[in-house]
Amino acid sequence: MLKKLHAERGVTLIELLIASVLGLFLVMGTYSIYFTNKKTFEFADGLARLQENARVIVERLNHDVRMAGYIGCSRLPDVFIKPLGTISLAEDTAIIGWHGGKAHTSFVLPPQIAKRTVRDSDILLVQEMDPDTADVTNINVAGDAISIAGKMDFKKGDVLMIASCQHVDFIRVEKISFRGGATTIYTSQDSPKLLAPDYQENSQIGYLLSLFYYVAKTTRKNKEGDAVFALYSQDANSPKPSELVDGVENMQLSFAVLNSGQQNLQDLTADNINNWAAVRSVSIALLMDSVEGIADRQLSYTFAGKTYQAKDHLLRKEVDTTIALREWLP
Repeated sequence: MLKKLHAERGVTLIELLIASVLGLFLVMGTYSIYFTNKKTFEFADGLARLQENARVIVERLNHDVRMAGYIGCSRLPDVFIKPLGTISLAEDTAIIGWHGGKAHTSFVLPPQIAKRTVRDSDILLVQEMDPDTADVTNINVAGDAISIAGKMDFKKGDVLMIASCQHVDFIRVEKISFRGGATTIYTSQDSPKLLAPDYQENSQIGYLLSLFYYVAKTTRKNKEGDAVFALYSQDANSPKPSELVDGVENMQLSFAVLNSGQQNLQDLTADNINNWAAVRSVSIALLMDSVEGIADRQLSYTFAGKTYQAKDHLLRKEVDTTIALREWLP
């Protein structure tokens, strides 16, 4: 028994050190693979997010902007809409841009939007009749009560548009009455007296949308503590902006404008346009980023024809789209 015990021996110090070193290399290799895979995943995820944000916002802008001047089955160039106080929709107010805070227009840019907008980023206004309308079923003899099918969420003080294929008017809601599954809208004293024959078959009523699009800083920060920027839309009659998509740092606009001879189109920035009724399309350039710092170094990037050096690890890309205005298509 004693001989058997003396025959057994443990590992030497050298063997222990060798095993420890081999184990350390194994752990370091495993960690290196994990870290590399993690960085690869974060880069791929950030790039996918950037591309998806770009796809979503381009689709949204193409839908919204091409509808500028929409008024139902009428065409804006063919009708005159009498303004209601300061509220108007005409060929020269269907789409307007501001470059460096400047534009040749009587339309007032809300101060809160001008203040929130990122410096050196453009602002775009699109006005149209909300496509979500209600059918007009009757107008009383006095021309101050409109019956519509179903129930809408209109309320006192709302400015609405009523449109047929020949006539369009603004009205302001004074009172709403619901009875027998139908809605009656009573108009305010400053609203025009409507003529029933003008609004018969195919007449619609809905909101006037006056939507501003601009880039502003959000209240969020990314993992590195950098501010997150986003593209917003905001109705002129609403104090609350709506975030469309994050990862947008800047927006630059150019407009295709008919020259005075009505033959050729000229590309102009917003501050160089004197006749907004002559705009036929708008080109939008967006500087988009990955929101999170996924690059392994500070990268240079190009936007609006200029090259910049990043001071962070965000991945950036310029996204461009050109949108024709449907109301002026032949």
